Amino acid sequence: MKRSIALLLLLLAAPALAQEPETGTPSPKIEPSLFVEGYQSFNFTNSAEQSGDTNPGLQYGSKDGQPSLGLVEAGLTVSQGEGEAHASFLFGPGAEYLFGSPSAEEGRLWEALVSYKPGSWTFTFGRRVTHMGYEAVRTDENWNYSKSILFQTAPTLHTGLSASYGPEETFRVTGYYYDAWDGLAALPPSLQGKALGIRIEGSPLPALSLTASGLTGALTDGDPGDLLARSLWEVYAVLEATDLLSLALHAEYGLTKDLSTGGSDPFGGVALYGRFAFAEGWALALRLEEVLDEANLFELYDSDPSSPQVEAREITLTLERRLTGNLLARLEGRFDQALSQGLPAPVFAEGLSDGQFTLTAAVLFGL
Repeated sequence: MKRSIALLLLLLAAPALAQEPETGTPSPKIEPSLFVEGYQSFNFTNSAEQSGDTNPGLQYGSKDGQPSLGLVEAGLTVSQGEGEAHASFLFGPGAEYLFGSPSAEEGRLWEALVSYKPGSWTFTFGRRVTHMGYEAVRTDENWNYSKSILFQTAPTLHTGLSASYGPEETFRVTGYYYDAWDGLAALPPSLQGKALGIRIEGSPLPALSLTASGLTGALTDGDPGDLLARSLWEVYAVLEATDLLSLALHAEYGLTKDLSTGGSDPFGGVALYGRFAFAEGWALALRLEEVLDEANLFELYDSDPSSPQVEAREITLTLERRLTGNLLARLEGRFDQALSQGLPAPVFAEGLSDGQFTLTAAVLFGL
């Protein structure tokens, strides 16, 4: 832990260490970043029966009925001319959830990128968060505190390179070449197949932005000789309807194919978002979502992997209050429901309920 604290202090002190080179050339621009979140969740379905356990389906490692530190991210971006480098580290229980390893609580490398930006082009190499998905890892960049179910169906990290071309601010296309479908999969990337991705971004109207993305490659189910072909395609749109009202739509379709048997299993879903800034510093955000996983590939809500055709639904309402320029407070109510083959699936409250209601209070600091 001492090593992690020393690293965090070094990142925050970096601007004071930058000095003008003796040659008179402009010094590099150094920008530290920091994100810290804390929260407490109350599960009204599980009640005290599971007090202290993780609430399934919330996508941030929620602990029931106790204050918890969430995700801590410390990063540094250095740029000069057409070159840029970025690195970030994750700490806290949220890092453990994302990495799937308790050792992540001591801090682990999250992203490490170098970029070259000549003109309308951007070339990048390194370790990065996937380009797939609408919601970000940092919850202060999302409208809701908890993440969507669709957040779980996309991969997490990749190592590879990309080439991006944006001749104007309203259009950009990017191609990706990755070492594997997901750098956090069961087997190391060297035992998996490579992956290719694409992302097209456009703004046909000043108030409307559209993004279409795709990723195709191979992943493993634990046996290096049994690779599965997987593809994922998505589109999302964001509309600034008025100065106070914003709307968003995220839809995705994925397919996993067993190359040995020829069988395939589809998955995907749709999420609708709305955000209303009803007063200065106040906002309400609503998310409606439904996801169908034909073969329960992602074990949604920690359901039994043998359960077929798992359907996940959730409704989330988030009240937000901006306390300062860097500090947010959120109060969020969320209802989840699970079905299997169209029938209620009791995956909550130790198999006693097909639905779950949670209330979460959170404080977020972003720099």
